[in-house]
Amino acid sequence: MAKFRFSRRAEADLLSIADFLQSSVQGISLQTSLGGGVGRYLKNTNRRSISVLGGVVWQNTRYQQSAVSGNTQNLAAGLLYANANFFRFSKTNLNVTAGLLPAISDPGRVHFNTNVTYLRQTTTEPVRKRIPEALKRVFPRTGTGPRMV
Repeated sequence: MAKFRFSRRAEADLLSIADFLQSSVQGISLQTSLGGGVGRYLKNTNRRSISVLGGVVWQNTRYQQSAVSGNTQNLAAGLLYANANFFRFSKTNLNVTAGLLPAISDPGRVHFNTNVTYLRQTTTEPVRKRIPEALKRVFPRTGTGPRMV
């Protein structure tokens, strides 16, 4: 799901959302989701970022040709998203996202998804080329620079 921010304030954002899906397994030719809402940072520091989003979404689903007439479905839904991002410098990053989309035009239908990502950097220094011992003897480190033996 793509999110686009329109506000420059650090505490709150106006967001627009666009999502497109095609699935031959589910028989979906094209599913388009468009919506918008208001988001707010609950906590935004140099170690953590916690935000929530609320809004509405319109979804149009066009199914592949079938024997059943009316192969298009329109749906209006509410939108509730929460995102928590915890990080420590550039070494560790934990991102947790949860979304809830309850259908407004078709009560009883609810879509819920979660995503958890953990990233840990394993190397702290760039790999350095090591000078073999034989070259160290040929080119000893002195204040005058390398010399030939």
